[in-house]
Amino acid sequence: MPKEEVVGLQEENLRSLLTYVGRSSDFYKRKFEESGMAMDHIKGIRDLSKLPFTTKDELRLSQERFPPFGDYLAVPANQVRRIHRTAGTTGRPLYIALTEKDIGALCVSGARCVWAAGIRPGDRVMHCFNFCLYMGGYSDITFFEHAGVAVVPFGVGNSKLLVRTMKDVRARAIYCTPSYLRILSPLVKEELGIEPRDLGLKIAIISGEAGIQNPSYREEIENMWGLKTVDVYGMSDVLTAFASECEYRSGFHLLAPDYLLIELIDPTTGERKEIADGEVGEFVYTTLQKEGQPLIRYRSGDAVKIVGTDRCGCGRTGFRFIVSGRSDEMLAYKGVKAFPIAIQDAISVLKPDITGEIQLIAKGMPVESVTLKVEYEELRVESDRVEEMTTRIEDRVRQINGMTVRVELVATKDWKPVFTQTGKIKKLIRV
Repeated sequence: MPKEEVVGLQEENLRSLLTYVGRSSDFYKRKFEESGMAMDHIKGIRDLSKLPFTTKDELRLSQERFPPFGDYLAVPANQVRRIHRTAGTTGRPLYIALTEKDIGALCVSGARCVWAAGIRPGDRVMHCFNFCLYMGGYSDITFFEHAGVAVVPFGVGNSKLLVRTMKDVRARAIYCTPSYLRILSPLVKEELGIEPRDLGLKIAIISGEAGIQNPSYREEIENMWGLKTVDVYGMSDVLTAFASECEYRSGFHLLAPDYLLIELIDPTTGERKEIADGEVGEFVYTTLQKEGQPLIRYRSGDAVKIVGTDRCGCGRTGFRFIVSGRSDEMLAYKGVKAFPIAIQDAISVLKPDITGEIQLIAKGMPVESVTLKVEYEELRVESDRVEEMTTRIEDRVRQINGMTVRVELVATKDWKPVFTQTGKIKKLIRV
């Protein structure tokens, strides 16, 4: 669709949204009244910045005062058809209430993402996310089905049975975190007596962790499994999947512009920024068609960079972006700031002696000390080299990232990372 038509559709949907929340959402009626902003002051997208931001803390408070869904629920509770919950890694989890219309939007948006990733009708996909209140469980299965895919809803756990099942059903693709592929690799050899690349998987659709944006990490996984990795991006409380890489993997394409309006802001000042090549900032989301819990100018907390506004080789015309990490994952220590993925990338030159897996332990608030745990291959690094490797990593992080950390090397057999409730590895742990 030409850009002019997309903007026209967004303008129309925005006007409908403002009318809807003005009639149906006590939360936004109160919020706009307190800000002194009347709905009829907003004529289009350019006026949107006149409205105040919505924050996750506001939504948490709303759900505490009006349990379980908050007074930003814009439909009668008996119209809710599915209930999920955010991971709650940065505070009290939010309950997500979906209507029939909202479920349909998830299916359409998610199906567009997996299509861009290379999945086609008739493919068999292993689904390897936890079956719990997390959106990545059941709801993500539905958008694969909407794309005409045969889903094997395996989840996580009993990994030995998983690798046998992959072989039996002749799966073409797997949907999981990047770290899970590393966990499965030795089990394929142990259970089946073959290399992971001999299973015949062609695509790994990656979600939930930022590690795959590290080029060396991606190359390692692809060589190990003989497949192509494609990253998919979304937010549970916004739209579970709304952006994906394509076959060119030159950034995320926004694939739901009819459902989602995105602004780029300076995370410090809140000032709106132009979406242009090279610009960095934080995304702010307005859900144009969400019925149950519509959101207006919702701060994502994600640090992003615009990497393209021209037509992609795949033919898509929207802007492309990459995600550096969540703002709450930004580690600030002694005046130096860095995302875990940047530290992970800095030490990747030491592979294959190290596996690439890390966890950062930040003590205190403000941070008093940082310990960097690094997994290493004990078959490659003898005990008398551990001290030397430790020093090399500390020096590397100091030189590349400007941060002084204490490194703790952990052998693969002893590596026990901390996971979130949804099965994602926590790269940054605050204690």
